[in-house]
Amino acid sequence: MADWKSALKDIKKQLPSSSKDTQSSKPKPHFPAQQQVSVTVKKQNSSSSESIQVKKHLRPKPSTKFPKLSPQVNAVKWANAQPTKAQAKQPATARPSHANPEKADTSKVQTAPVVQKPVPLPVPSQLKAQQCTTLARQEFFKRPDDWVAQGTRCQLTEENGKARYIDVVIGLDFGTSYTKAAVGLLDRIHPVSWRGVTSLPDEFLLPSEYTICSDGIPVLGQCPETGAPGLRRDLKIPFVHPGVSTSSTATASIFLALVLRYIRAWVFEHHAGKIGMAKIRWQLNLGAPSNGLEDDRLQYAYRRLACAAWMLSEKPLESLCKEANKLIHAWQDGQKPESLNDFSVFPEFVAQIAGYVQSPQRTAGLHALVDVGCGTMDVVTFIVHRLDEDDVFPFLVPSVKWLGTQMLNQNRIVGLETIDQKMLPDELSPTLNAQAYAMATGVPEVHVRQRDVMMFDTVHKVVAGVFATTKTRRYRLSEAWSLGLRTFLTGGGAQAEGYSDAVNHGATRVAKRIDLMLLPFHPRLADFTKDLTHYQRISVACGLAQDAFSLGRIVPAKDVEDDCAVIFKAAERPDRDDLYPH
Repeated sequence: MADWKSALKDIKKQLPSSSKDTQSSKPKPHFPAQQQVSVTVKKQNSSSSESIQVKKHLRPKPSTKFPKLSPQVNAVKWANAQPTKAQAKQPATARPSHANPEKADTSKVQTAPVVQKPVPLPVPSQLKAQQCTTLARQEFFKRPDDWVAQGTRCQLTEENGKARYIDVVIGLDFGTSYTKAAVGLLDRIHPVSWRGVTSLPDEFLLPSEYTICSDGIPVLGQCPETGAPGLRRDLKIPFVHPGVSTSSTATASIFLALVLRYIRAWVFEHHAGKIGMAKIRWQLNLGAPSNGLEDDRLQYAYRRLACAAWMLSEKPLESLCKEANKLIHAWQDGQKPESLNDFSVFPEFVAQIAGYVQSPQRTAGLHALVDVGCGTMDVVTFIVHRLDEDDVFPFLVPSVKWLGTQMLNQNRIVGLETIDQKMLPDELSPTLNAQAYAMATGVPEVHVRQRDVMMFDTVHKVVAGVFATTKTRRYRLSEAWSLGLRTFLTGGGAQAEGYSDAVNHGATRVAKRIDLMLLPFHPRLADFTKDLTHYQRISVACGLAQDAFSLGRIVPAKDVEDDCAVIFKAAERPDRDDLYPH
């Protein structure tokens, strides 16, 4: 027992006497960076104080104390521990500009140069006349047949007081590239063939150009004997805007005078048996852009053009150029030639849908039409309905923009420094796709495709804008917005690649669904054997070849009130004195 107790006393002597002495004699621990340690935190309250032991990840503060070394080594380490002036000015959150701070050059900061891509030029807003360097249609020029000379007169036979009357309506579609015509006779519509003055493959299309020969006589087409100096073309371009000059009207009236002379001669040559001894009452309907009724000055310009052209057509060929300016200056609004029973100016789209509204396919309600021509693209929304047994067509939103096929080609060469004008396709030639155009002209295909994307993006924005305006404030509650909006895509350029997709994309941004369709044949059409696609090019002329009563009543957009939502105001609460008078 004694041995056991003595051994225990020896062990206790080796141990510390108390825990306080143990803590005081214990060396301070060294915590490495990011080491989990236990820290005793004293939390003092008003009533009592207590110690809480928590675990934290602590990063020790940088210490500048070094173990006791020689004075030389200690001085070196002290100098290395001090921050440089550049580091002292640098914010604490800033990162070093170089991976190796010893090699970093803070005096010069190198940044990569910012390369700005050139902004592409927008699609032109105005069609520019192409320079005439070569005459591409001289091979189709033809001297007029002998029977064309009969067109100077307006009656087939000498006047007979007892003769019956017969109405002949001329529908004239004066286009930027081609002019089309049709004749309404005995309840039938006959497209005019131009075989008597041209040998173009398509007999129903006449280029809108003429040549003044060296003897001063104008002839239709490109006369090889005269060449480019005597050629007059781009006749329709000034008539898109209201401010048409007298000179432009005179130049265009000479062309239409030659056209009207030919049409009368064509009627005498091919339909004399139907006329017989009857006296002809001529009516002339001239097509105008879809917004033609919205501006009084534009209406005036087309009426003056139609009347002056008819009066010129009765004069000898030798005097046409001399008399044109005189007639234009002397004409007054309301004046009408004696040989012309009536003449009118109608928006082209009204003539185009004339066959549709008289066909079994007709439906009432909201419709839209997109006419892609060589120069312009017409977009219009309108309503089809009947009032007192008459067809009524209120315009909603008409829009005319230079977005036809000629603008498509003009846009493709925008931004090019040099271009060989001789390599460009003829204005009246069929529209080429991007690949074919690049191969024919030498323009890079990438450039052509980029410009086409911009072109058709503009087309779809125009269509979407017309539809959006119609839906928001012109016809908000139409069933067509959800069930399907009938949209006619027509015109000579409607079949060009890109237009159909752009129209469909722009329309479906507003309407849930659209029914894109071609105009049907006019039910009175005769002597026409081509397909429906080709009919789209002469649909305006065929629709114009009927009297004004058959075309229906037109309500311009400026006369149609907006479709505004009805806002009901809360009824005012009557005063107590009003309810309970004394």
